[in-house]
Amino acid sequence: MAKKPEDLKTLESRLEAARAAGDRAAEVQVAGELAQRYLAQGQLEAARDHYQAALALLREAQDVAGEAALLNDLGSVHLARREWETAREYLEQALALRRTLDDRQGQAVTLVNLAGVYDGLGDYAQAETLYEQALALREALEDVTGQARILSNLGVLYARQGNLPRAKATLNRGLVLANKAGAKEVVQNIRKILSQVGRHA
Repeated sequence: MAKKPEDLKTLESRLEAARAAGDRAAEVQVAGELAQRYLAQGQLEAARDHYQAALALLREAQDVAGEAALLNDLGSVHLARREWETAREYLEQALALRRTLDDRQGQAVTLVNLAGVYDGLGDYAQAETLYEQALALREALEDVTGQARILSNLGVLYARQGNLPRAKATLNRGLVLANKAGAKEVVQNIRKILSQVGRHA
């Protein structure tokens, strides 16, 4: 039987216990779990606060990989809040650390988030460049599902600019890859986007 997820009250109690015991590793772990739960529920301020608390501990411990992951997560929170400049600041820090670590998978994740920032700012050329960089990394990692997701993002970007033929071609490339990977959720998402693009053709 699958373990039932802990409720927020229980997690908050665990966090307080970890702080009282001076268990920094447990504190980081539980704060991160809480942040993810709050983020999933759309409670962005609470998610941000817990991510920032965990980030401070990771920096104190000089955990560079953990710091990079938390910076990316904080950037994602501000991206969801449409706070473009703050999101960009966190994500650029995350990207720099992940490049130092040669974490190609992490770089691809952060590049996609950064592309979302530039898309939000209306800088479509920079967004496209970042998506293409992320796509190249996913190709090098032979991550077919990741490639399909990025192609769907690129397709939406082209459609937003009114370039419907390129949007459809890019989305169809993504659809082929998603089918190849057996990624049903991605297939459904791309088909939905294609139907919307088709209505505006």
